[in-house]
Amino acid sequence: METIPTFDLPGIILMLMLGLRHGLNPDHIAIIDSMTMKHSNEHSPYAKWVGTFFAIGHGLVVTTIAVLVNCLRAQSYIRAMTLSDTASPIIGLVVLLFVAGIYLLTIIKKSKLRVN
Repeated sequence: METIPTFDLPGIILMLMLGLRHGLNPDHIAIIDSMTMKHSNEHSPYAKWVGTFFAIGHGLVVTTIAVLVNCLRAQSYIRAMTLSDTASPIIGLVVLLFVAGIYLLTIIKKSKLRVN
């Protein structure tokens, strides 16, 4: 059994801490909240597992993208990472606004149903 080299351990701890911080972003909380409410209203047995399934799926997607970017960078297909530095906050904002819009439309739709 191979042990983890000591110089990699701080990097692994840092990645874990940044991943935990990333999980508390408002767009993640909004998506998990709305998915949990949807499944809870439908009395789905998956309602209590929404956060776990979201975390597993999101973690796999982020890890896959990171591995692909690293492989492409190693092959010199990606020279500068300025696009990801610029695009990341914009993509997060767009997703957050999209989820907030859907959530707002759902609330408006449900409130109209109750008024009638």
